[in-house]
Amino acid sequence: MKITWLAEPMVKTGAVSYRIPVRMEYDPAYDPYAVALRFLPAGRVLTWLLARDLLRDGLSRMAGEGDVQVTPGAVTVGVHLCSDAGEALAVFARDDVTQFLRSTYIEVPDGTEAGHIDWDRFPGVAA
Repeated sequence: MKITWLAEPMVKTGAVSYRIPVRMEYDPAYDPYAVALRFLPAGRVLTWLLARDLLRDGLSRMAGEGDVQVTPGAVTVGVHLCSDAGEALAVFARDDVTQFLRSTYIEVPDGTEAGHIDWDRFPGVAA
């Protein structure tokens, strides 16, 4: 079952800050190891896929390196995203991230992800 949670983090790019709706999604039929952050600025959708455990780890300690880093705060969680197009910091309410992740781990407990992969989607690959 696909899990969706709508949040509205403060997004900072350079000296500019603004709120953008973000749909956090978990679809174990697509990838049980990943979550999608779908940023929904006016008329567009910008999607970042990241490891579910990276987002979870970022609730308790600084996690990630490279293009995605997650930093915990007392009431917020910062998700720093970097690409060739630039970089941004999305500051989510900690409760939004916690509740979203909790629902994903109820649906697919940690360590059981591989059992949710639809290997029939990958012809020629043995499970």
